[in-house]
Amino acid sequence: MTIRNHTIIFILVTGISACNSVPRAPSIKMDDLPPEQLNAVRAVKLYNQAKITRQKFAILKGIEGVSCKNSFWGRAATKRDAILQAQYVAQQAGADGIINLQCEVPRNPSAKYDCSKVVICTGDAIKFVAGETRDPPVPVQ
Repeated sequence: MTIRNHTIIFILVTGISACNSVPRAPSIKMDDLPPEQLNAVRAVKLYNQAKITRQKFAILKGIEGVSCKNSFWGRAATKRDAILQAQYVAQQAGADGIINLQCEVPRNPSAKYDCSKVVICTGDAIKFVAGETRDPPVPVQ
């Protein structure tokens, strides 16, 4: 083997391994879900703190929904899909809702996932405590 052949082999091996160094985005094809499961996912409500001040809840876990465009011909990465992905993760955890949902489009989408464009929504999956409410806020005098 010549030096040229070694160089070509080296480039091929490092190029192939570089393709696998960034993980694929953890997303579900929503079109493949049965209608009843998709309805259950959509039933996971999004709340802001003001909407649930009277209900007690427990935070089950932090969640992340990712919408990824990973090829030129692939579907666009959208906020709507990222929110639906977050609802799916929350529903799988047994949550009633999501609070503190924040969505962003990272400047360097390929840094975290193997995507040309990505929208990432993070929040907290919550479960309401049955029959319990918080005391109403005391007005400031």
